[in-house]
Amino acid sequence: MNMTAQLPNRLVKLQLTIGQDRINTFAALAGDHNPIHIDAEAARQSGMSNIIAHGSISLNLLWESIEKSTRDVASSSLNLEVRFRAPVYVDEIVETGGSQVGDSNNYEVWVSNQEGSRVIEGTLTIES
Repeated sequence: MNMTAQLPNRLVKLQLTIGQDRINTFAALAGDHNPIHIDAEAARQSGMSNIIAHGSISLNLLWESIEKSTRDVASSSLNLEVRFRAPVYVDEIVETGGSQVGDSNNYEVWVSNQEGSRVIEGTLTIES
C-alpha cells in the first residue's frame, strides 16, 4: 500500500492561548527562568514589547498537531525542521497549521499568532 494515500492533506489545527500561568509553569518545568519570560520590565529592557513565551511552548503545540494528524500513519520517522520567525507574547493566541506538498510525504507546517503572522515555519517529512 502506498503510504502517501494514508497521509492527511492537512494537519489538525490546534489553538492555544499563551497566558502567564502557562509560561511560568513551563519555566519551572524547564528550569528556564530568563527574565524575558517572567518580568515585563526586563523583557522591555531587552527590546521586546512585553513578556515573551518560550519558543518550545508553541513548538510543542505543533508537535501535538503532527501527532494527532499522523497517529494512524505507518512511518519509521518524522523529520521536523523549523525556524522561529517571531516571538509570541504573553496572552497571544497561537494556532498550528500544515498542508501536504503535492502527493509527497512532505508538509509545509507553521504556527501563527492571532493576527495570522507566522511565528514558526518549517517542513515535516514522514518517512516510511
